[in-house]
Amino acid sequence: MLLGKKVDREKVNPVMKRYGRLFVLFILVIPLLISAYGWSLLRESSYYILYLMHPDGSLDAAVAVWQLVWHLLGGLLFFLAGLSFLGGFFLHRHRKRSRAQNSKQGNGLGQNASS
Repeated sequence: MLLGKKVDREKVNPVMKRYGRLFVLFILVIPLLISAYGWSLLRESSYYILYLMHPDGSLDAAVAVWQLVWHLLGGLLFFLAGLSFLGGFFLHRHRKRSRAQNSKQGNGLGQNASS
């Protein structure tokens, strides 16, 4: 359904019909990259924790704490944002497919329907 209207599969844009799955793949790669960057920031924060435990004087303590906070909070934010987008996409897809299967079974009530 597109804005409340049923779309006939034959009338869909031929480019979208041909490359639709490729477009979806590219859309899913962006949150995956954001999540990977967040994981990288979280991993780098461990170096700042180790530096604060054993400073060598090459970095001011306030700068190290600021970078630690940025890497922890930013990394956690990016990681969770990317994963939540991917999880929401797959959850929506699963619910959409199970709803379509239930409607194809006949009465539209699904497997747990009592007759």
